[in-house]
Amino acid sequence: MSLKELISNPSGRLSTSDTITFFTFLVTSAIVIWYGYSLQLQEWMFTAYIVAWAGHNIGSKLVAMKRDQPAAPTNGGTPDGQ
Repeated sequence: MSLKELISNPSGRLSTSDTITFFTFLVTSAIVIWYGYSLQLQEWMFTAYIVAWAGHNIGSKLVAMKRDQPAAPTNGGTPDGQ
């Protein structure tokens, strides 16, 4: 898997949201690593980092699942609504 595959949409075009998410992950990870290396990482900082990225992942999965569900039938339960 290449970096281009991580930040591209299925059609091969650069995905703005995936690119922003990827670089945000790199920056926040670097901050957490730096604070850990300098022995200044507090428990609440690490917890906030984990909760933010786990919450982002769970939210993305829920949105994708909702998007992939078939549309609800119209009134009457038939395609023409009668």
